[in-house]
Amino acid sequence: MATIARNIGPAGRRMRVIGGVLLLGLTVMVAGLLVGFGVDRGVRLALFVPLFGGALGLLQARDHTCV
Repeated sequence: MATIARNIGPAGRRMRVIGGVLLLGLTVMVAGLLVGFGVDRGVRLALFVPLFGGALGLLQARDHTCV
């Protein structure tokens, strides 16, 4: 059976969870505002960056690993 490398501790996991939730919440709020104001779809595509960052933080916290 293979072992999984776990290289972040509880403080690192907590930091990644908080950062991930904040980034995802910010992304949802900004996306709502942009859709509400009818901003072009190409501009809304820029929200991929904070969405990816938030998801990455939550995945790292879940798996106890950092890239």
